[in-house]
Amino acid sequence: MDKIQNIVNEMQKIDSARILTKIQTTEQLLPSINQIILEKQKMLNELKQNQMNLNSFIEQLNTQNSSIQIKDSKHRSIALDIEEILLINNHALLLAYLQSIPVDIFCQTTFKTEVLLSLLTFLVSNLSTELIEIKLSFILLTLKNLNIKKVPKPYLSLFKDIQQTFLSFKEMLYYENYYKAIMWILYLCEDMIEALQN
Repeated sequence: MDKIQNIVNEMQKIDSARILTKIQTTEQLLPSINQIILEKQKMLNELKQNQMNLNSFIEQLNTQNSSIQIKDSKHRSIALDIEEILLINNHALLLAYLQSIPVDIFCQTTFKTEVLLSLLTFLVSNLSTELIEIKLSFILLTLKNLNIKKVPKPYLSLFKDIQQTFLSFKEMLYYENYYKAIMWILYLCEDMIEALQN
């Protein structure tokens, strides 16, 4: 019985010594562990801040993209609307629609070359003094929007006709604003004629 008790006592001593050593080792490691925890906490806070910044940036991008898409869809809509009005051949509707379009939006809109040429043909063939400012403005803007390289050669006669039409529209040449617009139209037509003849 004494032997067993002695063995138990020895075991307890050994276990106590081990436990004491582990406690001392743990106490020595505690400052390092605390330092690691603090560093991890700091990293976690930085990650959270970075995530918030990233979310904010993504939100800004989404807002910009949606506004660009709205703007693009407006421009596409203008181009499609004009194309459809030209197809139904309604002069009054076209003029009313052109009056509602801001000049800067028209200039920023991408049109098919065929649509611009049809618009030009339509405006010049129905030329009269009624709403002449709108007609002159959009003839001028359409000519400016046209890419010379994309205009087919058969349209050479159109630009010659436009020149002749405006040269014969003498009553408008007496008004300064009309005169300047007509001079610009004649100049742009001359550029087109030269490009298409070469």
